[in-house]
Amino acid sequence: MKRIFSLWLLFLAAAPMALAQLGFQELVKDQVNLATLSVTKESFFAFLQQDIATKPLGLGPGSQVTFDLCHYPVQGRPLAALRTELGKEIKFLSNPSCQQIVLKKILASSYDYKPHNLSAYRDRQCTLGLIKMFKPILAYYSIQIEEPAKAPCPYCDSMAQYQAQQIFKEQGKINTLCGVEAGKTAKFVGDLSTEVERIMREKVKKKHSQL
Repeated sequence: MKRIFSLWLLFLAAAPMALAQLGFQELVKDQVNLATLSVTKESFFAFLQQDIATKPLGLGPGSQVTFDLCHYPVQGRPLAALRTELGKEIKFLSNPSCQQIVLKKILASSYDYKPHNLSAYRDRQCTLGLIKMFKPILAYYSIQIEEPAKAPCPYCDSMAQYQAQQIFKEQGKINTLCGVEAGKTAKFVGDLSTEVERIMREKVKKKHSQL
């Protein structure tokens, strides 16, 4: 009986330590080191393809095609669901936001973007300007490729023209905001456009083959 009692006391003494260790492991699992986080061109465009492929054909609510950079997968979870190594949340309204983090990581790793060539303000405005480019680019190709695949679209030409004007307008702003790094950001926008077009054409082809 004393043996059982002593084992029970030992268990009670060890339980808080075990729970604390478990809690620490869960905490670490929910954290990401932003300094070592890598976003390659391949992983980014694979994420883009998966996102577009899982959406219905055509424009969504508000005549938009949504794409949330904050859902970029890190350790099997969306980046916005994690915290920094210091325990700080990584949200849409954080500074930097989860969107800015993903975008700046791919620019640095695959396009040789150097933020120190710009002031902190211009660097932030440059990346925010690039984020704004996603909506008109996605909408433009959805109107050009996906909408006509659903049904006759008499208004598609005028809608696509409007989105093209928005792209041209935003690109002009980016060229100014990104300064000496504008050539690199323009290359990213070009690759983004090429990939969106390719992904949507493959999506439509696959949908037709399933009919």
